[in-house]
Amino acid sequence: MLLDKIVGQDVVITSLKNSLRENRIHHAYLFHGVRGVGKATTAKYFAQCILCDTQDGCGMCKNCIAIANEGNPNLQIVETTSSIGINEIREIKKKTAIKQGEHTIWIILEAERMTIQAANSLLKILEEPPEGNIFLLVTDSPNRLLPTILSRCVSVPFKRLHEPELLGLLKAIIPQAKDDNEKCMVVARMANGSIGDAIELWDGPILQRRNLVVEKLLEVSRAPFARVLGFSIEWEEDRETVITDLAIMLKWFRDILILKTDSDLPLSNPDYENELRILSEKYSLESVIELIELLGELIPALRANARPRFILGYLLLKMKKGVMP
Repeated sequence: MLLDKIVGQDVVITSLKNSLRENRIHHAYLFHGVRGVGKATTAKYFAQCILCDTQDGCGMCKNCIAIANEGNPNLQIVETTSSIGINEIREIKKKTAIKQGEHTIWIILEAERMTIQAANSLLKILEEPPEGNIFLLVTDSPNRLLPTILSRCVSVPFKRLHEPELLGLLKAIIPQAKDDNEKCMVVARMANGSIGDAIELWDGPILQRRNLVVEKLLEVSRAPFARVLGFSIEWEEDRETVITDLAIMLKWFRDILILKTDSDLPLSNPDYENELRILSEKYSLESVIELIELLGELIPALRANARPRFILGYLLLKMKKGVMP
C-alpha cells in the first residue's frame, strides 16, 4: 500500500488505513507536526488512496496515473509562498459547488498562512461541507489556525522521528551517507526528528553555518564586552539566516544544559563535546536556563518582524553576562 512508504509514523498510518478499510472518511483533516516529518507526503498519499480504484494507491488505475501526471481534477493542491488570501478560498468555494467526481480532495499546504478573512471563509465551507469534498490541511503551526477550524478537523498529529529512524532514512535516501557515519550522526542529531531538515543539513551549507556560529559562541565566552557587541554589528542581517542561527544557538545551549545536569539525552552537537564541557563550567545553571528560555522567545519574535540586529545585540550581551568570572 502507498501509505506504507511513510516511515516513523505508525500510529498515523494505521489510523488512516483503518479509515480507508472501513470507508469512514471524514470531510476535514488537520495534519500537524514539526517541519519535515512527512505531513505533506502523507496527505498526498492518503488523497491518492481515497481516489484510487483499489484504495491502495496502486499507481496503475486511471486516477493514480492522472495524479502521477498532475492531471487529476479531483485532487487540488493549494500551495503558496505568500499568504493564502480570501480570493483563493472563494475560488475553492466556487469549485466545491460543482461535484467533480465521487470525491474531490483539497490539500491546503502551510494552512497557517491563511489570512483571517480566508480562514473565516474556509470555516463556512467546513461547517457545511459540500458532498464529496474532503479537505486535508497541513501545518507546522496549528496554534496559528482559528480554534473553530481546529474543531472542525480530525486531528492527525505527526511525531518527531527517532534518531535510528532518521539514520536509516538518510542512508536510504542519500547514497553518500552510507560511507560517512560520523556526518550522519551529527546531521541526525541536529535535525531534531525531521527528515526534511536532515536532508537540507546534508545537502546544504548549514553544517558550515553551524561551525561559524559555534566559533562566535566560543569567542563570546572569552572576548571583552565591546568585541561581543561588535559581533552583532558584523552579523549577517538576513532574517531567515538569523532565525537559523538562533536555532543553532538554542541547540547549543540545550547541549550545555544536558552536560550540566548529567542527563542521558544525546547531544545535538556531539562533535563539539569537549568545547561544550568546557563551556558548561563557565555558565551557571540559572544562566543556561535563562538563555534557553530567551532564545525560545526571540525566534518567534524574529518571525514576527522584530529587528535582527537588535535581537542579536541583546542576545549576545546576555550570553556574555552569563559567563561566570
